[in-house]
Amino acid sequence: MSDEREEVSPEQFEVIKAVLGIDAETFKRTKLGQYIFGRIENEEGELIEQLIIEACKCSDPKLIQLGLDIQMRRRLPMFVDEAIQSGHAAERNIKTMESSQQDY
Repeated sequence: MSDEREEVSPEQFEVIKAVLGIDAETFKRTKLGQYIFGRIENEEGELIEQLIIEACKCSDPKLIQLGLDIQMRRRLPMFVDEAIQSGHAAERNIKTMESSQQDY
């Protein structure tokens, strides 16, 4: 195998990028790809948690504020999920109430 690089035209380069993109997308959809990306996401979340805890422990006001900002932004999706769950529970309650009123 030669270490010399072969010149490619701009069109060939675009074809190579397109093929690599398709291969990457296909890999990401495989069970192995999903596993690897899931592990990365989990580990990233753990590292961010550690960073937030350490930032809040230190005496640098900028780091403390950054940690608090991250914590606040993470709460929004939790609030939305809670609202969704509460809404679903309310819908079930309404159906239960309506069905018990029809029984009379």
